[in-house]
Amino acid sequence: MISEASAPSPEELGCFLSQYGAWLLGSGSTCIRVEKNINRMAQAFGMDVEITILPRHLQIAVCRCGRDSVATCLSAVCQSPTSFNIITRLSELSWAIADGRIDFATAKQRFDQIVCSDRQNKTAVLLMVALANASFCRLFGGDAAAMAIVGIATLCGYFLKTVMIERGIDIRAVFIICADTRSHRNPFPLWLHAIHSRCHKCAVPCARHTVSEFFQRLAPPPLYMCVQPLCRCCDTYRMPVGRTMRGHVTYENRYVLTMIVQVLQDALFAAIASVGFAAISRPPRRAYFYCAVIAAAAHSLRFILMSGDVNIVVATAISSFAAGTIAVLLSHTARTPAETCLFPALLPMIPGMYAYRSFGAMVMCILGEREAEFNHYFYLFASNGFTCVAILLGMVAGATVPMFIFKKISFQATR
Repeated sequence: MISEASAPSPEELGCFLSQYGAWLLGSGSTCIRVEKNINRMAQAFGMDVEITILPRHLQIAVCRCGRDSVATCLSAVCQSPTSFNIITRLSELSWAIADGRIDFATAKQRFDQIVCSDRQNKTAVLLMVALANASFCRLFGGDAAAMAIVGIATLCGYFLKTVMIERGIDIRAVFIICADTRSHRNPFPLWLHAIHSRCHKCAVPCARHTVSEFFQRLAPPPLYMCVQPLCRCCDTYRMPVGRTMRGHVTYENRYVLTMIVQVLQDALFAAIASVGFAAISRPPRRAYFYCAVIAAAAHSLRFILMSGDVNIVVATAISSFAAGTIAVLLSHTARTPAETCLFPALLPMIPGMYAYRSFGAMVMCILGEREAEFNHYFYLFASNGFTCVAILLGMVAGATVPMFIFKKISFQATR
C-alpha cells in the first residue's frame, strides 16, 4: 500500500476515480470490472470507496480508512465509441497502481495519455467490416455473388455512418438512413435465394460398424453419453471404423474428407468475420489473433454438433460455453480482459436469419387479409422469434458462466 504522505487527498482521488470510471463505462466495460478496478486503486492509497452507477452518471464517495470525512464526486459517463483498447489499458493502469509501480501523479499522466491516444485507421476498419459481413453471409450459405453484394452494401452503409456520426447527427437517424442506404445499394437480393441448409446429409452405403456402435460397445455409458453428438455427426457422414483401404480413397472416406473441408471452411469464415467485427470495438492489435482462434473453434464446434442432429439452441449454448472458457484461459496470454476476445468471437453465431424471418413474418401478419394467411405467418413469426430468443439466451448464459467460474483468472489478465 502507498504511504499516506505520498497518497492524494480524498477529493483528488475521488475526482480521478470518477473520471476513470466514467471512461471505463463509456468505453463499454462491465459494471463489475469498473467496481473491481476502482476498489483496487482506492485500497492501494489506503482509502474506502462507495460506488453508485447510474444510467448516465457515476458517483464516487471516498474516505480514508477509519475516518468520518467523506469526499463525493460525480462524473457523467463519457459518450465515446466502444473501445476494448481503452478498457485494457485502464485495467493495466489499475494494476500498476495496486502493485505500487507508479505514484498518483504518474497515474494521472498515463490516464490522460490513454484516453487521448485511442486512434484507428478508418480505411482499414471499413474494409475489415465489409469483409466480415461478406464472411457472415457465407456462413449462412451465400455464394460468391451474394458475398460481393453484401460487402459492397456494407462499404456504402458503414462509410455513410462514419461520416454522419463525425458531423454530430443523431445516432438514431444515422442508423435509419444507413440501413435504408444499404437496402438501396443492394437491389438484387440474391443472397436470400442463396441461403440453404449447412447441414447437408448424404445417403451413402452403410459401413460394417458405425462410430456410434463402436463407442456404445466399448465405452462406459457416461462417456458414451458425452460423445454421442459427435458420434451422430460421424454416422451422418458414414465414417467407417475398423476398415482400411490402401491405394485409393473409398466412397465413404470422400464424405469424411467433405466434412473436414466444410468444418475448416466454417472455421475460416467465422475467424474472418470475428476479426472484422472486433475492429469496430477497437481492441488492442494483439487481440485480433485470439479473436480469430476463439471464433474458429466455437463456430466449427457448433457446426459439428448441428451436423450430428443437435438442436441449434443446445449447440449454440455448448459452443458459447467453450468460447467463454477458451477466452478466459487465453486472456492472461493475450493480456486483455476476456470479453475483449470473447464478444467478437460470439458475433458469427448471432441468429440473424431467425430475426430476419420473424420480423418478415410479423409484417406479413399485419398485411395479411385472410385468417389462414394470418395463422401461417403468425406461426412463422412465433417459431423463428422464439428460436432467436432462445439462441441469444443460450449464448449469454454459455459465455458468461466461465467468466464467473474462473473469476480470478478473468480479472487478473491485465496484471
